[in-house]
Parts: sequence; structure tokens; C-alpha cells
Amino acid sequence: MPKKQPKPDETAKQPAKEPEGNPKAASKRPVCKAHAHGGRPCRQPAVEGREVCRYHGGLTPVGLASANFKHGRYSKHLPKDMEAAFFDAVADPDFLSQRSEIAMMTSRIETLLEAAKERSGGSSESWKELRTIWRDLNKVLKDGVEARKRDDKAEIERCDRTYGELFSRVGKIIDGAYEADRLVTNALRLLEPRRHLVESERRRIVEQAQVIEISRVAILVELLADGVRKHVRDEIVLAAIGREFTSVLGATPLQPADAGNGEA
Repeated sequence: MPKKQPKPDETAKQPAKEPEGNPKAASKRPVCKAHAHGGRPCRQPAVEGREVCRYHGGLTPVGLASANFKHGRYSKHLPKDMEAAFFDAVADPDFLSQRSEIAMMTSRIETLLEAAKERSGGSSESWKELRTIWRDLNKVLKDGVEARKRDDKAEIERCDRTYGELFSRVGKIIDGAYEADRLVTNALRLLEPRRHLVESERRRIVEQAQVIEISRVAILVELLADGVRKHVRDEIVLAAIGREFTSVLGATPLQPADAGNGEA
């Protein structure tokens, strides 16, 4: 009996499927990095911008385009009670603005200075009070000396009590002045960070205005490019105009209208 011939590997002889669309354009794309059944490398062209073909998930949305996208670089590490605040901050259009920080620091400086004014009682008023207390202290000291000479116990007791009250008032004025100086020092320390915030916000506003102007210029360039593509069909002329765009803008917005699909 003749020996049965082994069945050939049908999958090995199957030619690779021709890529959809323009074969020339598809052949320039990198080959899919996935593997077919049996461990053979897939020979299909990868989807543009991806590493695999359409059969191995190349058309599946990824990143922000994916419906299953939930976590970014930091959000995946956040506790549940912080996620809402995190995504609110990400969606905040004024997230980079520092006006709130400037306002908060300004109010803090004003609060410190107002508290310093209250603690010191006003520098001129404090000095007036200290002068009055000094005079009263000198008088009560003299009265005390005379009372001791006469051995007037009632007068000695009154002078000692008055002296203690005046001395306590001096201590309160000194404590208030020290606290006021501390508050003013803290306020002065905030002035430099506030200046940096104001300068940073000023630069942000200027740069934002420049970005808006650049976006308008980009829109104008695209409109001009669309107009040229609409009315100029000669590819040589388009290429020449494209070189002019490149020399001015550093980019070429002009291509033949049907260059994307490979048609003449």
C-alpha cells in the first residue's frame, strides 16, 4: 500500500492578506509586532501610530480616548476620598492661575499688620503712655521714701501697690511691642514670596495672550492652506508654495489634496 502523504501545513502556505486600502501606502507602514495562531509573526501592517494591526487591537482606543481610562500618573495612587478633588483640579481651566494664592497672601499680610497695630496700640500712643507711667513711677518712689521716713504704714502700702500696678503696665506695653514687632517681621517675610507670585502670574497672563495670538495665526495659516489646495492642482506649484511655508513657519501645511490616500 502506498504511504499516506502528510497533509501540508495549510496555514504555512496561505499567502499573507493584502492590506486594505492602497497597497503601496500600507507597505511603508511597520509590520504588526503581534503573533498569529501557532506562534507565527503576524505579517499585517500595523495601524498608523500603533505597533499592532487592526486584527490585534490596533483600532482599540487607548489613553484618554478609551472609555475605560480612569487613572493617570498620580490618580491611580490616590485614596478614594481624594479622587473627586483631584479630577476637579485637573478640569479647572484656571488651575495654573495664582490669583487666589496672591489674594490669600495679601490678606494674610494685611491681617498681620492690623494685629501688630492693635498689639502695639499705635507707636505714638504707646510712647505717651510710657512717659506718663515713668512720671508716676518717679512720684510714687519719692512718696514711698517720705512715707518710710515717717513710718507711715498706710502710705507705704499704697505706694508699693501703685508701684506694682505701674510696673505691670510697663510690662504689658513691652510685651505688646515685642508681639507687634514679631507680627510685622512675619508680614515682611511674606512680601518676597508674594512678589514672586505676582511676577509669575504676570508672565502667565502675558504668555496666555501670546498663545491666543499664535492660535489665531495657526487658524489663519490653515485657512490660507485650504484656499491654496482648493484652487491649485499642480503638485509642483503646491510643493513650491509648501517650501515657502516651511521657510517661514518651520512646518508644511500644504500637501496635495489627495496625497493622504495615494490617488493621483
